[in-house]
Amino acid sequence: MSDDGDAKAWLAGVFDRAASAYDGPGGGYHDRFGERLVSAAGLRANDRVLDVACGHGAVLVPATRVVGTGGRSHYSFSEGAIHPNTEVRDDQTFGVLKLTLRPESYRWEFIAVDDRVLDTGEQPVNQRGR
Repeated sequence: MSDDGDAKAWLAGVFDRAASAYDGPGGGYHDRFGERLVSAAGLRANDRVLDVACGHGAVLVPATRVVGTGGRSHYSFSEGAIHPNTEVRDDQTFGVLKLTLRPESYRWEFIAVDDRVLDTGEQPVNQRGR
């Protein structure tokens, strides 16, 4: 394997090992950090953003609130970052995730740029409101 290949394998391993803790206790730190980073970057509407970390969205989500949505390329999923109960994943289709939040449940639809609904579902909210 080349030096470049070794580096990529090492980095993928780092994310694989950390993936199970992304949403664990203290995860709010990442959200606050992401919002502050976006603010410090001085982003404006229609700016272009490349989220190279591809984590759980702590920077990407607040950035899209400022610059809007869009994209030019896809990223493959790191095997360790795939939740064991994942039913559907697609790293080839551009689209948006439409969320409908209700006090008792939430509903999602993944809508491709050509308006096809590729995935949809609904789940109740748990007792703690999460």
